[in-house]
Amino acid sequence: MSVILRYCCTSTGRIKENLIEFLAVTEMTGEYLTNAMLGELEKNGLDIENCRGQGCDSRANVTVLEAKREEFMDDALIYAQRSCEELEISFEPPRRISGKEIFGDGN
Repeated sequence: MSVILRYCCTSTGRIKENLIEFLAVTEMTGEYLTNAMLGELEKNGLDIENCRGQGCDSRANVTVLEAKREEFMDDALIYAQRSCEELEISFEPPRRISGKEIFGDGN
C-alpha cells in the first residue's frame, strides 16, 4: 500500500504531495489498512487529529478488471473458434501456461 500525503506548506501556501512509503500489507480489510496507516502516521510523528483527507482503494478496481479479463478471454476464444470453423481451418484453443512453467519453481 502506498502512503502519500498531500499538505499545505505554511511558509509558501502551496499544496505539496509526497510519497512517504510503500507498506507491505498482508490483509485487505478496512480495519487492517486503517491500523497500518495510523501506525505509519505515528511513526512519522503525525497526529491523525491534524489530518484531513480521503483514502483511495484501487484494489476494488483491479478485482473488477481481473474478472472482466477472464470474461473477455472466454469471449475471444469463442469468437476465434467460430471464425476458424467458418473458414474451415483447424482451431486448437491455447492452453494456459503458468508462471511456474515459464520461470521454473525457483529451485
